[in-house]
Amino acid sequence: YNTTKRNDILDGCIWFGCDNGVFGSEFGKSVIQKYVEMLEFLKDKNTIFEKFHISDQVYNFLYYDKNINYRGVERRLRSFDCKIVFCKIKEDEDVFKKRIEERLKSVPHYQRIVKPFSWYIKQQRTYEQFLEKSILPVLEVDMTKIPNEKYKEVLGWIKEEA
Repeated sequence: YNTTKRNDILDGCIWFGCDNGVFGSEFGKSVIQKYVEMLEFLKDKNTIFEKFHISDQVYNFLYYDKNINYRGVERRLRSFDCKIVFCKIKEDEDVFKKRIEERLKSVPHYQRIVKPFSWYIKQQRTYEQFLEKSILPVLEVDMTKIPNEKYKEVLGWIKEEA
């Protein structure tokens, strides 16, 4: 965590849950550009963007067969020493079913967009294809079993202490 001269605020990680219905839409690229602008003045803070430009690429490819170019965004992100942590799970239908059941307990309206197992596998493989093309460093983390201690691997990779 970054430190601050003030001791009356928690100065930890800033977390943006970016996938708020814009990825795969006509607004995706503009919203991502704004997030990158925000990162420019947060560059000295530990910042996480949960799902980001790769998600927009994947959604556009899967739903519209469109390839969205984010090379300029990636160059800007690389200048801030940004990294990608890709959380994947084993291609096992039972594991996916369990994850979907867990998701539905906390987010019941997710039922409206639940897909068949084969779609989730296709999505995960599409993420892998786009990540192979990324100019940013990528760490793949197996999240098949949760809870787990994988955060230690991530912290070591981003050069933070566990």
